[in-house]
Amino acid sequence: MEQSLLGGLGGLRPHEHHQEQASVSSGAPGSAVWLAAVVVLLPLLGVGFLNDDFVGIVDLGPLGWAAVLDQFHPTGSEFLRPLGFVMFRTELSLFGTRAWLFHASHLALFVLAAWLAGKLASRLAGHAAAGWTAALALLYPGRTEVVAWIAAVFDLLALLLTSAALLLAAAPDWDRNRIRAPALAALCFIAPLTKESAYAIPIVVLAWELLGVLGSAGPVTRLLRCSCAFAGAVFAFGFRLLALGGIGGYAGSPLASAESKVWKLPGMLARVVLAPVNPTYSLASRILSALCLAAAVGVVAALLRGSWRIGVRPIAAGLLLALLGLLPALPYLDPVNLVWSQSRLITLSGLGVALAAAAALAQAPKRWSNSAGVLLLAAWAATAILNGLPWLDAARCRDALLAGIEKVTRAPGAHWVWVAGPINDYRGAQLLGGRLAEAVIVAMPNRAVHADSEFLQQQQHRPVGPPTIGKEGTLHVLRFDPSPPRTTPIEWHAPAAPP
Repeated sequence: MEQSLLGGLGGLRPHEHHQEQASVSSGAPGSAVWLAAVVVLLPLLGVGFLNDDFVGIVDLGPLGWAAVLDQFHPTGSEFLRPLGFVMFRTELSLFGTRAWLFHASHLALFVLAAWLAGKLASRLAGHAAAGWTAALALLYPGRTEVVAWIAAVFDLLALLLTSAALLLAAAPDWDRNRIRAPALAALCFIAPLTKESAYAIPIVVLAWELLGVLGSAGPVTRLLRCSCAFAGAVFAFGFRLLALGGIGGYAGSPLASAESKVWKLPGMLARVVLAPVNPTYSLASRILSALCLAAAVGVVAALLRGSWRIGVRPIAAGLLLALLGLLPALPYLDPVNLVWSQSRLITLSGLGVALAAAAALAQAPKRWSNSAGVLLLAAWAATAILNGLPWLDAARCRDALLAGIEKVTRAPGAHWVWVAGPINDYRGAQLLGGRLAEAVIVAMPNRAVHADSEFLQQQQHRPVGPPTIGKEGTLHVLRFDPSPPRTTPIEWHAPAAPP
């Protein structure tokens, strides 16, 4: 076997060795090719901090590790994600507020997740699928948010642990390795402590077991494998109930709301698979949507020309993961905008799409797999660049907004700043939203600046308008415009009351 990174993505069961030898000629990309896909994501190293990042810095900075320990029993909170806070606080200790180092560490973890995806593909569909899966997992454009936004570290950790759990479930020789059962249970317990999306693991394991892609094993071993996965998730859910005093979740998004979206799952899955494109760029978005669709057709055409030596099961396994990965976040999914403004919620689904596409390419003739694979990689790379543009623009918007506030608050004394305009997001990328006050604290730590915004007042159903202050400070009323990004002083006139 090749002594390269791609070679390390092997690990086929002995009885599948003939598949590996037959598939080497299928033209799977080498490690240098799929690692080159990282270049597409490198511009995101300069995005900086946005939205909830500032809350993490303000809350976890002064309080230190005590605030992280509180996350293991956050009674009254909405979510239980302590391991994400552990990582964020560790990075804050190592990197301070140098955002590019945060992004670099997350990009490295994303590459590791792609490598794990390749290993998983080699066990499900043969060695030739490994390189394609690694490259496609890196470039799947619906997951740009995972590496562009620090707050999405929860999703990134869930992706890593889910990939590791599925890889362990698909490992050979379960009958002869006693450590695998408790290890799988442990992963299924730990993974939901990064984010709730990992509750999909036992469901996927059960579905793959029924599909027959987890390898040959006796009925007792199959039952043990599924039982361990569900046991770990059940214990994680029990811990959640104790810590939160209930299920938790955002107010106004009850589990009952998922029922109305179940029937929209096929449409959501179609968007995730066929057109994970930010639609706000007019002609460019339409062109790339058409290109992604054409690439998907090309993959199907390549599959139809194949020898079907691998079969349809690995493809079905990937599509099942794409579908089941949506279920934990179903109450919060926007059926229309999930692939761009909610891209962190389809992290696991993106892995499923990459697995399905790679399994199809792995059994096609070399000429067909190369043509279809290159077309799909090109379409996804171009789309990933397009989907990353709003994050770069959001960074420029943040800089312009904070620069405007910095300029008007240079004089000594206390300052009150009120900002009108769209500060929540830019083309689906998170900007500042209700985190303006925390962003000002991080950007201007030695100034007495109190910040509020039109957006936050509307979100909190407060009266909209600048605050009334006494003689002890200075009031600044500003308007932010995102295109081009600029912050300008304005005279405020309260809107007329409705008749």
